[in-house]
Amino acid sequence: MERWERLIRELRAEFLLREEELRLLHRIDLQLLESERPLAATFDFIVQRTQELIKADHAHILLRRGRFLEGAYSTKDSDLGQRIAIPSSLVGQCLTSDQPVRISDVTTPGYRDRYVPIRGYTGKAMRSLLAVPIKVHDTMVGVLNAESTRADAFTSVHENILVAIAAQVAIALQRAQLFDRNALFADVDQLIFATAESPYVIQAALQRVMEALRDLEHIELSEAMICFRRGKDLEIVASTKPSDVGLVLGIDESICGRAVRERKTIVLEDVSTEREYRRLFGSSIQSEIAVPILLGADDVAIGVLNVESEEFDAFHGFSQVILESFADKVRMLLAFAKLRSQVTDAMDFRNASDLLVAVGDQASNMVHRMNNTVGAMRLRIMKLQDLQEKGELPTDEFLAESLERLRNLAERTLQMPEDVTRLLSQQSSTVDVNAAVHTALGKIQVPDTVSVQHELRPGLPLLSLYCFDVVIQNLLQNAIDAMPNGGSLWVSTSSVVQEELSIGYVQLIVRDTGTGIPDDILPRIFDLNFTTKHSGGKGRGMGLGLWWIRNFVRRANGDIVVASTINVGSTFIVKIPFERPPTEVRIHDR
Repeated sequence: MERWERLIRELRAEFLLREEELRLLHRIDLQLLESERPLAATFDFIVQRTQELIKADHAHILLRRGRFLEGAYSTKDSDLGQRIAIPSSLVGQCLTSDQPVRISDVTTPGYRDRYVPIRGYTGKAMRSLLAVPIKVHDTMVGVLNAESTRADAFTSVHENILVAIAAQVAIALQRAQLFDRNALFADVDQLIFATAESPYVIQAALQRVMEALRDLEHIELSEAMICFRRGKDLEIVASTKPSDVGLVLGIDESICGRAVRERKTIVLEDVSTEREYRRLFGSSIQSEIAVPILLGADDVAIGVLNVESEEFDAFHGFSQVILESFADKVRMLLAFAKLRSQVTDAMDFRNASDLLVAVGDQASNMVHRMNNTVGAMRLRIMKLQDLQEKGELPTDEFLAESLERLRNLAERTLQMPEDVTRLLSQQSSTVDVNAAVHTALGKIQVPDTVSVQHELRPGLPLLSLYCFDVVIQNLLQNAIDAMPNGGSLWVSTSSVVQEELSIGYVQLIVRDTGTGIPDDILPRIFDLNFTTKHSGGKGRGMGLGLWWIRNFVRRANGDIVVASTINVGSTFIVKIPFERPPTEVRIHDR
């Protein structure tokens, strides 16, 4: 009779425990339905209620980071961040075997050496342990672990409960609010569908996505970049290393390219073993993950999210799942950003072509009228100078200087048609960028109140361009116009290359200490017909200069960006790509 009573009590206790399990799972479900609930809040709730449900003395979730498990959520703060080697530990055994691990007494021989005590815990020693794997799409991402100070504290019933809770944890990882998605989408939507100039908009949108990537919970990235597909190449459009933006990776010869080719995530435990790895972020990088950005039912790859770490095997497990989830959540944002960029470029090129055709139709008439008008002005100026030399006009120093300047301007204007004809007849030629800078500086009038400094890197590769000095001259003139009260003009040239990439770029920087560009105007400075030079200043601008410069740069597959601060100055950066000779590209042995 006593035996039956004990059995009934045990069954009743088990039923009650199962009821509590169902209530807990239901409450977890309700939390998962709260789309705005942070990941940490859900997991803290899970570990606390799991410990209470199975009457454990400690419960925690450990996330897999390559070869280690790391304490992420725990009922004891002291073990947060504690790392446990997977191959040599009891909790790691459930990952290597893909089975729950239930130990009655961890102090017995055979278990004692493989048990890792809670870091910083000084209470009564733990005796029994129960660990179950957490899996997402067959990927081992972590362990749900419970411990007790009592020997033989856990039964098969407890094991089944932890398996069910671990499944909920896996669902939580997939559905978790890893970042403020609504805020990100609202910000990027506002940027992408704004009327502002496309390059400014796209860079701002990509920068916002990169900020969200860096803020992901429990993702310790060293470097990261986003690449968009461009024909047979991948162009770096956003990076934690800004100088790499604009560089190109070959789809057939890079890990990012392999992710596009195979349309699946590529994880490198050790980058030194992979010949296709391109070392862009320095020698300290040890591991890499490349997540393709896929669209549509056919999984068309439009780009790649690439993250690298200074730790070996940093991305297997939890990090892979989180980064894949992040890429999936932002893929439509990135797709719209890429689409807007392509459409805007196509429209700009169409507008540029239409404008050139329209100008060409009227060019001969305009040149003829300009020659007649300016030629007549030149003759009048020469007549006045002749009269002054004969003493028939006052020998006023200001008048003499003004006449000389007006004559020089007239002669330069009459030379313009010939210069244009010469430039257009070049079609395409090789340009020495440093020589083009000197030519441009020689063609502009620099006020005495403006100091000019330049830092020109010798040995730059020649670029296949024409009239690049006109681009430089426009940028220099704009910088001088922005300093009506004087200041400093700084020009530099350099080449940016990665020794393992076949394409680099020449970089031109023009910086001034002028009035700066207001924030509300900055996104529109490259728009056609937009100008800040009104009639109250040095004449009214037509809004063609910066628009033409940007189209010139984009037609050369380059890029131009600007940064500006009111009353501090502006900086324009032009990047023009070039292909390196195969003999200069060095692929290190792995």
